Amino acid sequence: MNKQQKKCVVKALFVVSLSPMSSMVYASNASALQAAIQAAGYRCDVVDVDSIVPFSWSGKRGYHVYCNGYQYGYEVEDVGGRIVVTVK
Repeated sequence: MNKQQKKCVVKALFVVSLSPMSSMVYASNASALQAAIQAAGYRCDVVDVDSIVPFSWSGKRGYHVYCNGYQYGYEVEDVGGRIVVTVK
């Protein structure tokens, strides 16, 4: 899979994962968030599933997430249809 295809997959997975979460959706959210973080060039070997928290302010669409035993924190956000990953 080339870089462009990977970006499309990440975007598609992330858009799906932005729907309301239930306990059965966490695994797919973790995979999508991990792919987005890695596509942005950051390290995320394992998503700490219990750390996935949706944004709840100012109409932002995205998640707070931690990886690798809470070593790395990120915000993964949909900004105008583009996935933006920010280190916390």
